[in-house]
Amino acid sequence: MSRVVVIVVTIVLALIVTTAPALAEVPYAVPTPAATGVGTQSSPFISGSTWDPRVTWEDDASGQWDLFSLFRAVPTLVPAGASAQRHPVAEGYKVVYEDDRAGNWDIFVYDTFPGDAYDPPPAVPETQLTNDAADQLDPDIDGGVVAYEDRSRGNWDIAIYDLNAGTSRFLTSNTADQVDPAIGDGKVVWADRRNGNWDIYCYDLVKKSLKRLTTNKAAQTRPHIGDDGVVVYQDKRNGDWDVYSYNLATGKERRLTSEGHNQTAPQIDRGRSVVYEDARTGIPHIWVCDLKTSLNRRVTDAPAAQTEPSLAEASVAWRDTQADAGDVHMTSLLYPSLDLGMDYDMTSNPTPYDSTVRFEGYLRLDYPSVEGLSVVVSGSGGTRKVAVAPTDVDATTGRYAVKLRHVVRNVTVRALFNDPGHLPDKAGPVTVKAYALLTRPSFTKLPRDTGPVYSFYRDCLVTGYLKPRHRAGSSAVKVQVYKYVTVVTPGETPHWELEKSVRAKVKDYGSYSSYRVIVRCGGMFASKWKVRAVHADGDHATTSSTFSAVREGM
Repeated sequence: MSRVVVIVVTIVLALIVTTAPALAEVPYAVPTPAATGVGTQSSPFISGSTWDPRVTWEDDASGQWDLFSLFRAVPTLVPAGASAQRHPVAEGYKVVYEDDRAGNWDIFVYDTFPGDAYDPPPAVPETQLTNDAADQLDPDIDGGVVAYEDRSRGNWDIAIYDLNAGTSRFLTSNTADQVDPAIGDGKVVWADRRNGNWDIYCYDLVKKSLKRLTTNKAAQTRPHIGDDGVVVYQDKRNGDWDVYSYNLATGKERRLTSEGHNQTAPQIDRGRSVVYEDARTGIPHIWVCDLKTSLNRRVTDAPAAQTEPSLAEASVAWRDTQADAGDVHMTSLLYPSLDLGMDYDMTSNPTPYDSTVRFEGYLRLDYPSVEGLSVVVSGSGGTRKVAVAPTDVDATTGRYAVKLRHVVRNVTVRALFNDPGHLPDKAGPVTVKAYALLTRPSFTKLPRDTGPVYSFYRDCLVTGYLKPRHRAGSSAVKVQVYKYVTVVTPGETPHWELEKSVRAKVKDYGSYSSYRVIVRCGGMFASKWKVRAVHADGDHATTSSTFSAVREGM
């Protein structure tokens, strides 16, 4: 088969500064042609990782629809023959598609593995999955399981084919139509009309259970499911098409777009991003919703239609009509990877009052831009934002560190990143709860005339100091009284035992408080006593003082 196609290949592994004009809304998204030339290139499907993406598409330059795959800069004609192949999806080296060689549409799979020094290429690379006289369309693949719509029983049903087991089965049997299947995370979702309008349903392949996800009377169609069980779909309940999501783990539905034009054809991958078509300018363009920050931003801005988005991790491909009826373009959504933690020593050891705490983390980018990184500290003392200077970030590793001085109360620390060249990100929160400082208590016997006149008991005065200052009269300190038990049951040895706890009120001073309480000590079987102070409140972690001197002979 002869054809003349100019294929421009650039795999987006890093953002390269080019002469392409910056986009007004999203300057980070620099489109790169993946397949151009005579005819129409459409229905792109992107798979693989962000750093090693693969794009598969349909192409009619030869006068019929053929499939091509671009993987590691090598364009490959998928199946060759006189029939049409359309709507490809891919997983690894396997490409699944529709084929009309029998006079109706069937589902096929083609293994494009080229072979290497250890394994030869497949002897028979193409396998027919369906052979019924009716049509089977719209395949999707995940985990070696292919989902598709099947009309062999007189209406559209959802079926699956397990490539590993070589078996197929229907998931639906309702007489209404079920269409638009998508598979991921061990589940299949589709649009279902059994209730008189289009709803989204989900079938769990592991639990073998069916669940209706939407109940609104308006139409919900074009579902897609990510690897972490988040389903996205287009929804017309607000008069125009919007994009919604449904979290299968929480059962919560979420509206992702609210602009007063159509947003359609959503795609999701790892749960971070949703790409979709947006017609707010009168021409459809590709937009992205960042689920982590709820931010919607424009990906393309060419003066022609960009449609049919496909997403794999942070790589996006779409059909672009700038030059002709259709080319395939792609780009990389540049996400920062931001994390935050306390310095190891501060994590493993308690944080004392008025200490300096060191926070550190990594900001990983595709190029060393660190503007827009800040740390927000919030707590009982209010909220403040501290910018991280570019000089505080290692441009090679992305490591940064920030010191928070004089921590005296419970604080929450978050790292935020937001610059015009990337999607935003945030990390944390990290909570630091400093403990108050307690001096060793003074433990003094009071004269006999302060208590009952008998030999076994004695009133004692416990005093000490607490930092920071607390409200005067508050019971900020608990004094624990321990006795030394000498008469024990068989098998035990003499030991210290907590006898009681007594709340002590405080008196405040300039930067500290003092506490004072009288405790009663004594008994027939204890001749030694000691005390310690314990403090905890909403602003501070629990801490205790050292023990007082031991008092004997009450």
